[in-house]
Amino acid sequence: KMSSDILSKDDSKRLSKIRKDLWIGGMKGLFQGLAVGFLSIKLYEKLLFQRLKMPAKNVRNHKLMYVMLAGSLGSLIGANYYGKKSVSKVGEMFADETREYVKKERKDITFEKE
Repeated sequence: KMSSDILSKDDSKRLSKIRKDLWIGGMKGLFQGLAVGFLSIKLYEKLLFQRLKMPAKNVRNHKLMYVMLAGSLGSLIGANYYGKKSVSKVGEMFADETREYVKKERKDITFEKE
């Protein structure tokens, strides 16, 4: 059975909102990570290449890799943060609905909390 068969309309809407929040959290983290990566590269260039008079090597690929790495880490952290915030909502929602579904379908299963 699909989750739409088990969940009520309110719970399906709540689940959709949780999914949306996860995606938005991941995108916010991605853009914040990209910004942090880009600004740290600019700071790195300013400190090393201008103040210390180090020769500027061709490190364009390294810069791009660092910015993309910071973006992906930001996305991971953002989605993880919003996911941990919404775990309790998902657990409560599925526990009640699954218990009712199992009671209807399987008569041989008993629950302790009744």
